[in-house]
Amino acid sequence: MQPEYDNIVFCDFDGTITVQETFSTMLMEMVPDKARQVLEQIYAGKATLAQGVRMLVESLPSSAYGDIIEFCEGKEIRPGFVEFLDFLDKRGVPFILVSGGLHVMAQAILGPLTKRLTGIYSLSLDLDGPNMKVLADFEEGDELMAKAKVMSMYNYKHSIAIGDGVTDLNMGLAAQTVFARASLAKYMDKHNLEYIPYQDFFEIKDHLAQMWSK
Repeated sequence: MQPEYDNIVFCDFDGTITVQETFSTMLMEMVPDKARQVLEQIYAGKATLAQGVRMLVESLPSSAYGDIIEFCEGKEIRPGFVEFLDFLDKRGVPFILVSGGLHVMAQAILGPLTKRLTGIYSLSLDLDGPNMKVLADFEEGDELMAKAKVMSMYNYKHSIAIGDGVTDLNMGLAAQTVFARASLAKYMDKHNLEYIPYQDFFEIKDHLAQMWSK
């Protein structure tokens, strides 16, 4: 049984914690022809995003695992992230990373910071065969990572979602407070959904500090 939290943060990884989209860039670099082919299928409605991700990752040989880790070296984290974790720690607010990307990439990019997170939910890899196999513990419907399903595992009074893409939409719809940028913000605008825009974690920290001081 999870403890009940007054406040809890659920945050995307790729393009949210990282400045750039690392997962899709890695796939485009490692399997460019396959990536273009799969993207065409997705845009044509012949494959879902979840199916596309699985096809691309599972086209990689298991021996390329080290190349993925090497690709992650030096990838930039969005400004204010460490300070944001400090801010949450002082208030006893848990931080849950929920990513539709690979666990190994989040681990490689964040390094020791992963120990400061309350939970990390992402895609794992089975490397036993000649090619990688995606292990998606929270696959549901068209989502390889059903982020709202992860949220439902926790008990809380108020949830905060932080994201940047349409794959963060269900997480945003399930949260009471949403911080959005990029395509997630555009979607929220289009459908007249309430959100708080941000460019870095300093802005999120300042907004929550003001909100929680009331």
